[in-house]
Amino acid sequence: MIYELFVPLGSKKWISANEHTTSIGARRAISQRTKAWREETCRLAIKSGSPALMEHAWIDIYVHMATNRRYDPGNRYPTAKACVDGLVDAGLVEDDDYKHVSGPFLHHGGKDKDNPGLRIVVRSIE
Repeated sequence: MIYELFVPLGSKKWISANEHTTSIGARRAISQRTKAWREETCRLAIKSGSPALMEHAWIDIYVHMATNRRYDPGNRYPTAKACVDGLVDAGLVEDDDYKHVSGPFLHHGGKDKDNPGLRIVVRSIE
């Protein structure tokens, strides 16, 4: 089984692995962004009628940016992690530990000026 979901950037902000969280304000801002990505992923998965619980899933995430400027898709891992947590909240996978999820593996998804965001592809591994 393959399940696909697109989570648009919209008014949310990316969470980067390069961000430094030494101040309380920075940690609070990252926490708020994490919550926004997680909750929207959960909401979209439930709205789209996510399939039954997958015993083990392989997750690929494609990062679609608004521009062609260079970036490292791996630096979007904190954003991807929040989305995987949202999939767990939606009941697509039981947990995001190694027994239930392989990944997420991040890839460049191309430029999409009008609709940047993350395309999440979940494959059931039996």
